[in-house]
Amino acid sequence: MRKFSILLIVFLLLPFLARAGNTYLSGAVLDGEGHFIENASIMLYRPGTYHKNKNIKPVYMTTTNNYGVFLFQNLSPGIYDVICKKKGYHIQEKSIPVIPNSPQSVDFTLSPTYSPGWGLSSHFFFIHPVDLKTARVYVAFTSDKDFTSYGYKVNPNNPANPIQSPFMTSPAEMGGILYGANPMQGDPIFQLMRKDMFNQSAGFIQTLHPDNISILDSKKNRIVASIPTPSRVYWLAFSPEGKRFWTIGQLDDLTMYSRNGSRIASVNLGNNIVSALAVSPNGNRVYLAVRSYPSPEVLIADGVSNSLVGSFPLPSDHGQPGGVAVSADGRILVVTMGDGSEGWLEVLNASTGQILEQIPVGAEPLGVGITPYGTRAVVADYGSSTVDVVDLTTGKVVSEIQSGLEPCQVAMRSDGRVAFVTNHGDNTLSVVEVNRGVQLGRVPVGKGPMGVAVSQSGKRVYVADQESGNITVINGYSLVVVGSTTPVKGIHPYGIAIRP
Repeated sequence: MRKFSILLIVFLLLPFLARAGNTYLSGAVLDGEGHFIENASIMLYRPGTYHKNKNIKPVYMTTTNNYGVFLFQNLSPGIYDVICKKKGYHIQEKSIPVIPNSPQSVDFTLSPTYSPGWGLSSHFFFIHPVDLKTARVYVAFTSDKDFTSYGYKVNPNNPANPIQSPFMTSPAEMGGILYGANPMQGDPIFQLMRKDMFNQSAGFIQTLHPDNISILDSKKNRIVASIPTPSRVYWLAFSPEGKRFWTIGQLDDLTMYSRNGSRIASVNLGNNIVSALAVSPNGNRVYLAVRSYPSPEVLIADGVSNSLVGSFPLPSDHGQPGGVAVSADGRILVVTMGDGSEGWLEVLNASTGQILEQIPVGAEPLGVGITPYGTRAVVADYGSSTVDVVDLTTGKVVSEIQSGLEPCQVAMRSDGRVAFVTNHGDNTLSVVEVNRGVQLGRVPVGKGPMGVAVSQSGKRVYVADQESGNITVINGYSLVVVGSTTPVKGIHPYGIAIRP
């Protein structure tokens, strides 16, 4: 399929270039998994000169654009040695004749210069060597634009900038231009291609969003691998043994992956908005907090087949759900509900869905964490900028803490003694001692923090800084920032989970 995609690029591009009456050389650069590589150097030498003297400069030189494509124009006829170089990959060389007024093409598939880590499948797109012992932090990265709604004009008569500025168009219009079908409706050809493509008649390029699940190495504090996803993924959660995980995102699908990125199964959830998910301690159930109008509910999926097996109705007069969590013993399920003026914590029997308690909390609650045996819960009240500590045995709020602005998500330390709450509005992380119901402090993090996760030992806390595009790493005991990943332009982290 990768070869077919490349051929399609060439097939669509060549007639368009030929009409300009020029001599062209174009192509694409990919890695072994079929991902296009940007900023790869493409150099044209006279035959044999590259190896004879390393100081000889190329006759022509360019780099691949953001979509892995390169283009030479107005070339002198002759035979050239084409050298493709990219840091981290083996150099590749090909020889190709350039014929007057006859567009030529050459494509490269580069292999990395290192050997990937042990036991990993080809589903990973490797950035650095991977060690499964320390590469455990999985982060859902989403693109900042819906690229399927954008087109790009191609002007081969402008050598300095053949790809013009993007213009807005509808997904249906772009789909009709390219294939005569709407790719947003799941056109099978579009789904199989999943590549950047040229269109000969309209002069367009269409690209998919660079959405992925990135893997952070906790020892090196850097992203070492990436799992491409077909659309934006917002939240994810692992099974207790760490062999598989689930994602929810833009396409209203619950998707189950193996830990190495192999997509196992997916089920469509209709037009519902899933605000959060939680996995039972035995991994047999996945609970989904669903904003369904007018009747909100908790959908239940089987943890093995990934099929929907049931649902728990939620009270329709308490607003819409924001977060969900399950106790470590599997008995108690808690769901936050509310709007801008009020909030509730619904306490359910995790087996039957029976509502055991309905506890008033702050306005518009989102994230929630629960202690291992279901005795206390910590609720992030986004609308009122408070954090509630709730005693689930009495059904009472025992402490209301003034947190940072717009508290969003909650992560509990494994012993249940400390909770970490991201404050999306003021770029801080609140640290709450659950037993005493007090705030130990607020730690400055990146801009717009969303997801948060804590290592099993509690020594490391990872915060997904959605607006600044990076991950902040904090010592969970000293509350000192110990590291931060380099921001990635154009994509932003949301959910974050640590593989057990």
